[in-house]
Amino acid sequence: MYIRSFIAAIACIAAFGCNAQSDTTVHRHRRHELGLEMTRFVRQFFYNPGANEFGGDFYTPTYMFSYRYHLRRSNLRFGIGVDASDVERPATWFNSLPGETYHVRSSSISVRLGWERVQEITRKWQVFYGVDLRPAWVNNQSDWDYSNGGYRFSLQSTEEHWAVAPVAGVRFR
Repeated sequence: MYIRSFIAAIACIAAFGCNAQSDTTVHRHRRHELGLEMTRFVRQFFYNPGANEFGGDFYTPTYMFSYRYHLRRSNLRFGIGVDASDVERPATWFNSLPGETYHVRSSSISVRLGWERVQEITRKWQVFYGVDLRPAWVNNQSDWDYSNGGYRFSLQSTEEHWAVAPVAGVRFR
């Protein structure tokens, strides 16, 4: 655990070091901004999900790729992400054989489409607020067997989420 925290700290320091090497002679306004989110990478060092049947306590959307189109005082935002897992667990049900296992599979796709208004505080700091439309589709499947009247069953769920979410924050450029 200490090694994971050390690696995460080094990654954060390196990111801040790259930010400190900014060019102050020319200030260009770029209209298109592409991003690769590091949330999942950093989160794996600090977050330990619960152990319910599908592997986590709740569904958390992941936006791996993002795009922002800069207008004069506002931005249009878009993000998309996918997540998939296949976990093998030991079988502990009645009459299971020693060494028998089952699989828990999950997959999801998340999209965000939104608008944000930007207010400059200083040359390097901004305050922003806005709204996002956030649909997501999730599929979970567990091969955990249980029987009822001689039939064997497993669990499967499919979810579709539609949400409107407020956006607010402070940004360092």
